[in-house]
Amino acid sequence: MSPLNGTPMRLLIVTRENQQDKAYGLGKTLQPLLQVLASRGHHIDYFSKESCHHAHQRWHPKISRWLTPVFANLAPAIAERIVQGIAAATRAIATHVTHVWAHDPWLVWGIKLGLLRKKCLKRPFKLIVTEHGLGSFTWAVAQDGLDIPDKMYKRLLKAERRVLMGADHVFIPSHIAKAALVRDLHLEKEQHKITVMGYGRPEIERPDKAAALKHFGKPASDQLFTVVAVGRLAPVKNFPVLIKACALLEHKYGIPVQVIIAGGGDPQNLQDLAEQLNLSHKPVIRFEADISWTLAAADLYVSTCAAESYGQANREAIAAGVPVIAPSQGGSGEVLGLGACLIPMGQTADSSTDLAEQGSARLADAMADLLSNPDTYNYWRNKARQASKSWLTWEQIANYYEQQLSS
Repeated sequence: MSPLNGTPMRLLIVTRENQQDKAYGLGKTLQPLLQVLASRGHHIDYFSKESCHHAHQRWHPKISRWLTPVFANLAPAIAERIVQGIAAATRAIATHVTHVWAHDPWLVWGIKLGLLRKKCLKRPFKLIVTEHGLGSFTWAVAQDGLDIPDKMYKRLLKAERRVLMGADHVFIPSHIAKAALVRDLHLEKEQHKITVMGYGRPEIERPDKAAALKHFGKPASDQLFTVVAVGRLAPVKNFPVLIKACALLEHKYGIPVQVIIAGGGDPQNLQDLAEQLNLSHKPVIRFEADISWTLAAADLYVSTCAAESYGQANREAIAAGVPVIAPSQGGSGEVLGLGACLIPMGQTADSSTDLAEQGSARLADAMADLLSNPDTYNYWRNKARQASKSWLTWEQIANYYEQQLSS
């Protein structure tokens, strides 16, 4: 298929990802789409943190210091976006791009500064901003553990609103996330700018299970179930709920499991929790560049993040034909549909809250039901296969992206 209207786009994708993020985050999610767009004649430039590594080394410490009196603990995160945005604006001007697609509204602050630095009073390209969270980016950052004082929170919301109102398009991954964004930023009159954009069906080739278990240093066993989860080790992912549920599964129901969590970050707190709860099998928690090994090892996939706006890793598990348990909150009901067993879970990893404890108990009950009942297990495995077959391919969904980006 040729580009729309016979005119190819020159598209600059701007993210603040590092190499580890790209392995299972946005970079991996977008690659199939970008490959389709490139095959149609569009020029694609993926501009991540690695693309301007030296600029970050030189300027991030300085800008962080300058911003600290105003933004306090937020200064390093904002400085990172400003450095990335300035560098992206420089690249955009030098390569004469027609579209800049920023995957974080804070990046736009840097892009604007970069244009001023180049004395561009009028933006020479279309600006697209994607909001990946369940609502505003400011809210999502707070869920990731950044402490934001109330006054600063309100200022950041206002600044984020101005960014989105100044963009040509705003993309968001689900209708429930759009509703939350409109609510957070009072964008009722600007809804025409916000477009729900999904992702194509993941193509997962699972290795042999015995090979996958060996990959994680575990022997193959018909007696031990493997429960897997995927995601960075951030508070919003709620992994303590999974560890507590697996302890209940073992000590209440007599079903010990091997837990594997594929995600970057410091696993020590989760390992300590597993030891305190006397799990018989120490969880394997580590970064995995290739999710296929994780899914191949899985008897059951569990998501404990109640604030997913989309949850691409959850969809990958369903596409691999693995039975999935996920929270009924957030975008999972919309995105996963009937392909996963959805249950209420706590929205916080704080062990002192009743909600989190109830979430662990419900999760343990659901896991026990699946793993001890072959009919229930096969039901959800078949549901996963049926659901993924109904999802659009990347080639089909690329038509929609191409149309929106080019309009």
